[in-house]
Amino acid sequence: ADVGLLIGILESFSDAVDLLPGPMEKKLVDETHRRLSFVLSESNRRRGERALEYKDADDEIREEIDEENEQEDDMIGYVGSVIKSMVDLSKGGYLPSFHSSLHPILWQYLAPTSSEGQKAAA
Repeated sequence: ADVGLLIGILESFSDAVDLLPGPMEKKLVDETHRRLSFVLSESNRRRGERALEYKDADDEIREEIDEENEQEDDMIGYVGSVIKSMVDLSKGGYLPSFHSSLHPILWQYLAPTSSEGQKAAA
């Protein structure tokens, strides 16, 4: 996945949500959550693969892995921006949908081993 492209898409989507005149329909919220869940799950998978590679890597490869993880953290921050925009738009009506879909993924980010970007998103 091109994380830079995902960042641009997430930033644009967050800006678009900010311009909506009212709350999003439940069907659209649910579809957005499915997409965000996929993005976060794939990010976790990539980070896990890099963690395995990191153990046996030389300094140059470790630096590349650190940069890729930082880019993932930036992307996760934009997922947080989308969620914040949806909360601001829908207020309390958004929470039940969030708790049933995205909360379990973001809750994992509060673990001590999570990156700073993951903790910030949580």
